[in-house]
Amino acid sequence: THATRNVSSAEPPPKGRFVALVPGAEAPLIEVDVPAALRDGARETVARRQIADRLGLVLDEVELRPAPLGDDGTAWQAMMMVRKSDISAWRARLEKHGRSVLALLPDYLALPVSTDVWTIATQSDPEAPVQVRLVPTDGCSAEPNLAVLTLSQCLTDADRAYPKALLRIGPHVPEIDDALDAVLARHPEIILAEGLDALPDTVAQPVTLGHGEIALSLAMPQRDPRRDIEDRLRGALLPVATFLLAGIIWAAATFDDLSNLRDEVRTAQDRNISLVREAFLHTGPLPDIRLQVIRLIED
Repeated sequence: THATRNVSSAEPPPKGRFVALVPGAEAPLIEVDVPAALRDGARETVARRQIADRLGLVLDEVELRPAPLGDDGTAWQAMMMVRKSDISAWRARLEKHGRSVLALLPDYLALPVSTDVWTIATQSDPEAPVQVRLVPTDGCSAEPNLAVLTLSQCLTDADRAYPKALLRIGPHVPEIDDALDAVLARHPEIILAEGLDALPDTVAQPVTLGHGEIALSLAMPQRDPRRDIEDRLRGALLPVATFLLAGIIWAAATFDDLSNLRDEVRTAQDRNISLVREAFLHTGPLPDIRLQVIRLIED
């Protein structure tokens, strides 16, 4: 596990390296619907355009980063959306900490989670944002009412696998507790655990920052998918160009050999004609030298 610290906190940072957390509402995960066959830069380009068209975004103002969370991140289905001005402000606050900052992540990604356990975290302030982590590949940070509504909708989605347990972290907030009781009343099979120690051994134990979250760090510059494609094309074109160059050289050498051969054939033909004129046919046409010479020899 890694120590965490809110990026706007006035408290001294933890000793050693730590993960800086930003408000999750400012860095949400946006779901996309991209075919699994599309990978790497092509997948990112299509997803970026899909989100821009859906939300009417000006791409010059925001960063959209792939969120390859979970066991297999190659066919990710969500992108993290962040305003470029926010990223600049967060990086400026952390600049003095230098290499002590291991990663810069939205707060909901620092919650423990597993395939069996969803997590909801509250703050002492009842109006403060609530963080929710729904399986390793999903999560959000929102106002209490919206967070509970999101959780409730996910537990009524027939296409989503429900958790075996719901992990409750943070102080009790009556509004949140009442809403959770109402949600869990419809799902009595889901265990409500007050803290990690309350989780039964029969469920996959949740892990913090163990699903590829560090790779999503906003402290790192955004990759340009167009540059990635250009680099791959450049790497692919090098052997092709080498092959074409070798082909051109071979063709030039072959053409030179053919030209020399044609000259040799023409010289031999001229020599044969001279010999026939000298020894056999001094005048007249020579349509078939071989046949004409054979007949003369027979005569």
